[in-house]
Amino acid sequence: MKWVLSLIIAVSVVTFIRFFLVDFVIVKGASMYPTLIDGERLIINRAAVFCGQPVRGELVVFSSENNRNLIKRIIAVSGDQVEMKGGKVFVNDKFVVEPYTWADNLQGPDSTDYRARIVPEGHIFVLGDNRNNSMDSRSDRVGFIDEKNIVGYALCSVWPIKELGREL
Repeated sequence: MKWVLSLIIAVSVVTFIRFFLVDFVIVKGASMYPTLIDGERLIINRAAVFCGQPVRGELVVFSSENNRNLIKRIIAVSGDQVEMKGGKVFVNDKFVVEPYTWADNLQGPDSTDYRARIVPEGHIFVLGDNRNNSMDSRSDRVGFIDEKNIVGYALCSVWPIKELGREL
């Protein structure tokens, strides 16, 4: 009978850790290339959702329409003005240096224009690092992300093995 109690405790601890502290996600698609590759496995920090505000530059996992989890980079937070001119991003009228975007994209550089908008209170604006192949806040289907839909923040990679422990 002791083993039943031990099993219940173990399952409870694992469940608590998975739903409130950390979780694993699998990257699907190429929208975050070259930072993340299709099939890469990540550990995400769920606890940070309860402990602070989103930060520009972080990789965030959020629930989208049809309850799919997506991973993108936070570009702007509540109250920021975000704009794109010829693929260049401006937050609060300041050019954002983005060394993480895919500079050698075979489709050529991103040339998106996005008219200046203010990120609403309690929301974030996200973009994929592979701008030519990303469904992100520029699209009406995604738009600004409600902070209530944030699942967690990417901590590190665990697969493929050569990426093990790489901080994100």
